[in-house]
Amino acid sequence: MSSQYNENGILKGQKNRINLLAVIVTVLLAILIVRLFYLQIVKGGYYYKLAKDNATRVIYLTAPRGDILSRSGKIFVDNESSFNIAVILSRVQKRKTEFKFFARLMHKSYAKILQKVKKEEFLPPYEPIILMRNISIKELSKFEVNKLFLRGFFIASIPIRHYPYGKMGAQIFGYVGPVSSAELKEKKYAYLNSSDIIGETGLEYYYQKYLHGKDGEKRIVVNSKGEPIGNVVVKKPVMGANIYTTLDFSLQKLAYKLMKKREGAVIAVNPNNGIILAMVSTPSFNPFYFSEGISTKRWDSIINNDEHPLQNKGIQNALAPGSTFKAVASLAALSLHLITPKEKIYSGPTFKLGDAVFYNWNPYQNSKVNLYRAIAESVDTYFYSIGVRIGIDQLADYARRLGLGEKTGIDLPDENPGFIPTKRLVYQRYHSRWYKGSTLSAIIGQSYDLVSPIQLLMAYSAIANGGKLYRPFIVQKIVSWNGKVLKELKPKFIRNINIKQKYLNAVKKGLCDVVNKDYGTAVNARIKGIEFCGKTGTAQIISKTYSIYDIKNIPRKYRDNAWFVGFAPLHDPKIAVVVLDMHAKFLGANAAVIAKKIVEKYLEQKGLWKPPLHKKTGKSKKGGKSKSKLPSFIYTSF
Repeated sequence: MSSQYNENGILKGQKNRINLLAVIVTVLLAILIVRLFYLQIVKGGYYYKLAKDNATRVIYLTAPRGDILSRSGKIFVDNESSFNIAVILSRVQKRKTEFKFFARLMHKSYAKILQKVKKEEFLPPYEPIILMRNISIKELSKFEVNKLFLRGFFIASIPIRHYPYGKMGAQIFGYVGPVSSAELKEKKYAYLNSSDIIGETGLEYYYQKYLHGKDGEKRIVVNSKGEPIGNVVVKKPVMGANIYTTLDFSLQKLAYKLMKKREGAVIAVNPNNGIILAMVSTPSFNPFYFSEGISTKRWDSIINNDEHPLQNKGIQNALAPGSTFKAVASLAALSLHLITPKEKIYSGPTFKLGDAVFYNWNPYQNSKVNLYRAIAESVDTYFYSIGVRIGIDQLADYARRLGLGEKTGIDLPDENPGFIPTKRLVYQRYHSRWYKGSTLSAIIGQSYDLVSPIQLLMAYSAIANGGKLYRPFIVQKIVSWNGKVLKELKPKFIRNINIKQKYLNAVKKGLCDVVNKDYGTAVNARIKGIEFCGKTGTAQIISKTYSIYDIKNIPRKYRDNAWFVGFAPLHDPKIAVVVLDMHAKFLGANAAVIAKKIVEKYLEQKGLWKPPLHKKTGKSKKGGKSKSKLPSFIYTSF
């Protein structure tokens, strides 16, 4: 009986264990089914994409950058095809042998090629590394003949920048270059990939996001070893947006032609709205060198050039404005009731302040002059007499009203704010006290005064238009590849300079006398039938007096900088121009002639002026000579 009891117990225990096992199996099956449901249904799309990505690799197709054009649609910068030699490291079986063969074949340094490859080793093994950019037809042919010995090497065709007018406007349009590994880590370049080209300077940099376009994608199908076995283009590249500048094509070409052999800048603007009509900086450089990856030798030759060709001197150079600053001093003196326009003040060849002697540029100056004559003849001693009665902080206030000492806000990078001195600012920057004699130097645009051509131009534009300060701008609209206007820039009024109209009119009359009176310092810039107004200026590089006839014998780096800034016509002005001729041979009078030619060209285009006819031939004549009655003697701050 006990035997039967034991047997029943054993059977019962086995049954319980079987039931428990069945429950466990059921639970496990349920878990497996739930997990399979989760993986197949809930996360099926994710794992499908993951599996697909494991079998394919993405290669980015460089999108052509947008064009940069004139206001009328003339192309300044566009694209052309470039052939590059690239390599995919995962396909190179014998690296040392093949790279050595490639170096010999293309007459390149084996060490430099390895160095280039090493820089790009952070890339995935299927990502192409560009070894040579923009190869010649001869190099292309040589490679094609030998490509059987170069497994993993191939020709890649990509768009690169093309500059139909070479160096013209290079600092304004800017240059491009391959994106660096450091730049790829920056948040603002999160949309880029390792093979992209980006804007480094100028408009190319400022409007990079618009010009860049959208890269395409090519998926490479790979085997289990990661080796490519096929490809398919899944997304075509989309060209970047086109930038329509405000630049007048004819005026731009003329400005560059006039400045090509000089160091300096020319800017022309519509004084009524801030639209830039022309902008050049010279000497210039060939931006194409950067598109193809500039060599160390060429880069060194550019950056070590004493004339700084990479610098946009129109906005990045802040220099002493010389006598062009006298318009600011005049407005300050009138507004503070220190003078009246017709009041005559004795102005001799020198001016004494304590033991210090300040000289007039004209040593024969010895008469009483009013404001109009003082501006027209640029009489230093007249302004020295004002300087002893005005504080530097008061003078700085009026300079700042005109926008000097601050950025204009132009849509170009790296603008220089310049410097307008006050007692506090000079102490903060130079740890120096301000002396009364310093005000005499500052009032004629020397001492600590530093302005850029664009600042000076916008200040004179405000004088010309009746007291309105505008933000200058150089891009008029941005248009997508399919013609959609993405952005349109409008004139931006900054502020009213808050100077009475009668004082502005008085200064404008003096500026017109500079050009239109026989005793004016820019009489050679006179335009028949047009009231062209402006001011010459000469800013010293060193404190040394020299004869006008000795200029050619003065070392170039010690020659004065010549300025001219003006506008036309007097009533309802259409154009304002600034010319900076650095280390000039012929000083401000010659800078005025450059401005004259630009004004003539623009007004003629607008139908507002016609060249006078030659009496004998009946043909129009431009740039006729007007003999200046300037005395031929020693001067320094004319």
